[in-house]
Amino acid sequence: MNPQGGGLRNHYGKWNSERWLKSFNSKLFQTKWAPAPHDKQPYMKPKNKNELFKPGETKTVISKAPYPNEDLYDNHYYKDWHKDSKNLSEFKSRIPIEDPYLTERTQKITGGADLRYLYGQLSGDREGDLNGLMAVDLGLRYRPVPEKVSVVFETRYSNSPFNTELTDGVTADARVRSAYVLVDDLSYNSFFQYGLYRPMFGNYTPDHTSLSQTLTDMDQNAVVRAWSFGLAPNVPYGIFSLIQPTTGSPTDLSTNPFLNDEGYAINLGARAVTLGLSANLTYWQTERPDADGAKRSRSYVVASGGMHWRRLVLNGELANFDIEELSGANNSGSVVTFDGKYRIWREVYGVFNYAFSNTNRTRGEGQSNETLLGVKAFLLPGSEVDLQYILRDETNDESDTETSYNTIQVQAHLYF
Repeated sequence: MNPQGGGLRNHYGKWNSERWLKSFNSKLFQTKWAPAPHDKQPYMKPKNKNELFKPGETKTVISKAPYPNEDLYDNHYYKDWHKDSKNLSEFKSRIPIEDPYLTERTQKITGGADLRYLYGQLSGDREGDLNGLMAVDLGLRYRPVPEKVSVVFETRYSNSPFNTELTDGVTADARVRSAYVLVDDLSYNSFFQYGLYRPMFGNYTPDHTSLSQTLTDMDQNAVVRAWSFGLAPNVPYGIFSLIQPTTGSPTDLSTNPFLNDEGYAINLGARAVTLGLSANLTYWQTERPDADGAKRSRSYVVASGGMHWRRLVLNGELANFDIEELSGANNSGSVVTFDGKYRIWREVYGVFNYAFSNTNRTRGEGQSNETLLGVKAFLLPGSEVDLQYILRDETNDESDTETSYNTIQVQAHLYF
């Protein structure tokens, strides 16, 4: 839903996850079948030379294959993928009644939810058991003006994995994840956005404990008040965000759970169909007041990119940060992250991540690194299971100490 990433899924995201992002079909859960290849669809074949289907007149022909043959859906098999319709009527005549292009523009209210449960164990220099409902997100979008205007509100119930009571998942902490007005589908694929949300910042990940998010302080809860304007006429895109302070105490999260930053952020990038290539450059410059009212500066330059080749998915990120701490000292450094996934079978992936930095995890003198090995499986639509082994090492030059610990964890993720 958010053009800058994360949060409530729109109809396109839901349509894809329900029909493609799964390894099995289930009558019990009423899973939806993937569409058949384009040449099997009736809306690809006009009745005669001068007669077209009316919008919503026909339905999609589905494929009953246990798992679709991807070779029948790419642009090597579908030779006309790049051809435009002669006019809007011809384009709409090819849209079946349940297509997300149609539902996205006709349904005024869209809701969704996201739930993550974590179970695991820490060992080494840090020990502990992890067992708890980590986060529950609820989101709602209302479109007072179809196609153009969206009002979005999302709330998050978060928890510590050391809180083992199930009810802690919704009683430990509750906050507004986002609340904004979005005006999109404008000329040249542009949009305006205003409210509380997280502007685009490098490669998005829900893991707030990752080395990159720990060092930059820009995890999923880094919500600001901002005005944004974005433009994506074709492959390239650009987003400018003017960030303004929120009200309340700048440091007391009980009264102000949002970042109290003031400044701006710029994102420039490009996305292409070929190899799923993407690249993004983020420049972030803000000031954040402390409890005494003194403004502490923070700046980031983040270069990120990714690609998809056959069964392999690769993403990378280089984040440079310069943050003025409460002590008045400036801590700067870099963190590099590699993220790789290989599709083993259907929607089951082997995962390898590696990150390293020229500072320790508190941005002091030293170094740190993080290695993750695991398996990610999308079994049924709206479900994801991760089995992960994470090794974290860091050195602190000031205290001349080394810390090493590992985590073995299983994470269950449900979403719709």
